[in-house]
Amino acid sequence: MIYHNGLNGTSPKGRPGPRSLIASFLRGYSWEPSSVFDEPGGVSVVTDLREPVGESPDRRDPDGSVQAAGERFREHLERYLGALQEHRRTGSDPVTPESLYFVDGVPEALREIVGFRMRGHARAMMGAFILPRHHRSAVPNGRPSLASFLSKPPRSIGYAVEPTAPGQITIFLPDLTESIPDFMERLRGQGGSAINVDANVIDIAFDLRLSNPSEIRKHSHAVARPARSVFRTIGGHVVSGVSVGLQQTLHKEDRFVALAAAVQHRPSGDIPLPTLAVNRSILALQSPLGDQAVDGAVRSTLAFHPDTASDEHLLGPCYERMMGTSTQGLTLAG
Repeated sequence: MIYHNGLNGTSPKGRPGPRSLIASFLRGYSWEPSSVFDEPGGVSVVTDLREPVGESPDRRDPDGSVQAAGERFREHLERYLGALQEHRRTGSDPVTPESLYFVDGVPEALREIVGFRMRGHARAMMGAFILPRHHRSAVPNGRPSLASFLSKPPRSIGYAVEPTAPGQITIFLPDLTESIPDFMERLRGQGGSAINVDANVIDIAFDLRLSNPSEIRKHSHAVARPARSVFRTIGGHVVSGVSVGLQQTLHKEDRFVALAAAVQHRPSGDIPLPTLAVNRSILALQSPLGDQAVDGAVRSTLAFHPDTASDEHLLGPCYERMMGTSTQGLTLAG
């Protein structure tokens, strides 16, 4: 990178002046000594020390362990989608095998595998959330919806963990080399350490079960009909799906909103997603779709057109090779 004298505050002899040195430092540049500095009318040579875009994976993940961990998350989600497809094929009730999500339970709470993507993270992770039991639920191990739980986390619930601060949730995380089934088995036998996370730094979350009634959800359906909507995130992802709370002012105080039958619209093509609990803070634009066809509605405006959207998978790059299984038409817990 070359800057000419007079344009960047160099001294008359071609050496960098104080102002240009400071400006270059703030931009991540370093001045290189060069003989041209001593030449009249010379130029100042600057080296860009910032990391290049697309940094070599060998430097960031030399042993491939981070990539392997992402693959294990993807594999577990594929197991779940495969189980759902089998239920649909055989015509049986769409009840997810508890072995895919249920860790264990105590009288007032349970631990369950949940996928989530936190702000600043490149991929969705999986961990065991402590969730309050819903004792009036007709479903085994019933609990409130994920969107409801994340919107208003209870202060402290079971498992003898330290009381969390308001707005925080407790999550147990697998080791970098553990598969999710091995992680679940370890929690049941040996236990594990937990972290407390501010629910507001979670951008999206999804669970691995179908049947999950809650009083809030029943109340929602009583006062508002589910409607198909489309939104664009601040990261440029365009997603459509069916929601009760996205457009209704009744739900504006809920930090998270559930989106079922979710589809991500990308320049490279549409991909189905599991039902999501979406943090409202990541929504840049949103619009109801009404009764018109989703594809035509999304393409009818530049604001949501797939060609203007991010091509990154909403769950992260490691999930790209997933979903030979389709999630469309499935109504997951929300």
